[in-house]
Amino acid sequence: MSGGRAVFLYSAGWRTAGTWLWSRLRLLAGARGFYEPLHEDLLTLTREGIAERRPEGWESGHPDMAPYFEEFAPFLRPGGGVAGYLPGFAIDRGMDPEPRALIAYLGGLIAAARSEGRVAVFKFCRASLRFPLLRAAFPEALHLAVDRNPLTQFASAWQQWVRHRNPYFLTSPLLVLVRNREEAKTRLWLEALRLDLPAFAPEVVATLPEAREWIAATPAPECYRLFLAHWLLVHHVLAEAGAEILATELLAVREDRRAQLGRRLHRASGLTPDFGGMRLPDRLGPPRPLTNQLGFDEPALREIHDQAAAAILRHLPRAAHPLLARLGWGEAIVRAIARGGDESATAALGAALAREPERLAWARLRAWLGLARPPLAPAAQAARLLAARG
Repeated sequence: MSGGRAVFLYSAGWRTAGTWLWSRLRLLAGARGFYEPLHEDLLTLTREGIAERRPEGWESGHPDMAPYFEEFAPFLRPGGGVAGYLPGFAIDRGMDPEPRALIAYLGGLIAAARSEGRVAVFKFCRASLRFPLLRAAFPEALHLAVDRNPLTQFASAWQQWVRHRNPYFLTSPLLVLVRNREEAKTRLWLEALRLDLPAFAPEVVATLPEAREWIAATPAPECYRLFLAHWLLVHHVLAEAGAEILATELLAVREDRRAQLGRRLHRASGLTPDFGGMRLPDRLGPPRPLTNQLGFDEPALREIHDQAAAAILRHLPRAAHPLLARLGWGEAIVRAIARGGDESATAALGAALAREPERLAWARLRAWLGLARPPLAPAAQAARLLAARG
């Protein structure tokens, strides 16, 4: 199916600054913005509900703008709810049980925008696992993903919980994992991070009280394991699909990256957004001090990240190995790993490790190789690692 030109903006989870990017596109006369078209609130949305759902109605960190769901007003049923929306859309799925209905629903929104001479611009937090399906269904559209460092992204979600008693950005990844728990990729990351999921049903509305209770009873490090498992699951799907991923931290500080994105959007859609003044939805500072704010120390964080890194190396394509840098591994190490198993890469990796404190180098290599303790010096371990990878 081809619905014509459109922009699909996929957030790799919640609190990525994807809303800010979408808001700049929404302002354009040639765009018709549809915010979170798979959100569970669309099932019962009314005109009164549209007016109530605004960025200033909660501690969102989002820019000032019109109500989130304003563009859905023409599609409301007389008794409430958006036409074409089904309850099964609300939780991201790797194997969507209603793909035809989902494609028809989004295709209808694209057609409505096109009838006005506009380009539909979607912003999703609930479609990253659906990326391969939607890209195949809408090949003429531009499909872009945005992500963020997982620790600062988690800190944003955690602060919503501890400061404002808003667990939504922790319960939502939990429900995605529960819904997809039988799928191979989900099982991989649950096992890698040694996670046991609660045994409740994954329907959004019915399960939210249970999910909130689970979050309230779970320490911050375990909540982060869960959050990171969802982050890695999403990146696993995006990496295998060859998705174009934009790091919002870089976009926020690099004018050249914002200009490059603007040109990319203009070529694909004809839209010319202004991304000047971009900011993340919160100001958290550098990642390292965050561990104190979040209630767990750096060794605990490193253990979680090293478990994740070992699984990345074993199971993800080399194109995904830059994710290691997001987990605190030095860029020199990441580049050396990505280059493969030749002698120069081995030497580069050994040199990179030699520049780090020995304790950290050994801890990382233990995670890479699945060893109880490193029997060799870091440079020799590096050679063994790369030789084993081929």
